[in-house]
Amino acid sequence: MIDKERSQPKAVVIGLGSVIGGFVATRLKQSGWSVIGTARRGTSLESEFAQIIRCDLNDSASIDRGEKALKVASVDWSLLFVAAGTMQPIGKFFDLAASD
Repeated sequence: MIDKERSQPKAVVIGLGSVIGGFVATRLKQSGWSVIGTARRGTSLESEFAQIIRCDLNDSASIDRGEKALKVASVDWSLLFVAAGTMQPIGKFFDLAASD
């Protein structure tokens, strides 16, 4: 018998706590993917995903901890989706001029 966990495709979603990252992670999970993600702070999706690693990409020590946690999880992933981002320092997208 094939272990379902081993046969599922695996994805790492960086920025799972963001709106876009959460949406993508949820859709992947609904499509049969096993998803592990990173989030800067708590997310309403924590109960839906087995592994969410706290990782703030603005903090090098947090990045180091996140990298170690991913190594410990030994995720053999086939998809990496990066949804981490910030509106700083440039501001809100719709407030930018085309020249920006």
